[in-house]
This record gives sequence, C-alpha cells and structure tokens, in this order.
Amino acid sequence: MIITMTIDVKLDESYLGNGKLDEDSILWLENEILIGNGSLILHSNEVGDEVGVIKKVKNIQYKTP
Repeated sequence: MIITMTIDVKLDESYLGNGKLDEDSILWLENEILIGNGSLILHSNEVGDEVGVIKKVKNIQYKTP
C-alpha cells in the first residue's frame, strides 16, 4: 500500500552542521538524509518499529523559527 501525506519535521540543530541553515547545510541535508539512498524511514513509537520506507521526497521548504 502507498499513502501520500504532508508532514512537518522539526530538525535537531545538530543536523545543520554549523548551526545555520546555509546553502551547504541544505544541500547536505537534502542529498544525504532526506532524499539519499532510500534509508529514510517512518518510525512509530506506538508499535516500536519501522512503519515504512520513505520512497519519494519533494517540495522541501525550510522555515526558521
């Protein structure tokens, strides 16, 4: 089964490298973590396991608090 959903993710600041949302940090985050090689998973604390693998990432938008 495939579902489509929109999610907001609050990232830990450690994923920003130098603590700033600069171009290098964005490229690294998108290419290595979010889009990467299919290793991004959706995990449920309720069942304590992986729910599924994120197969497609698009329309990434960044908002700073």
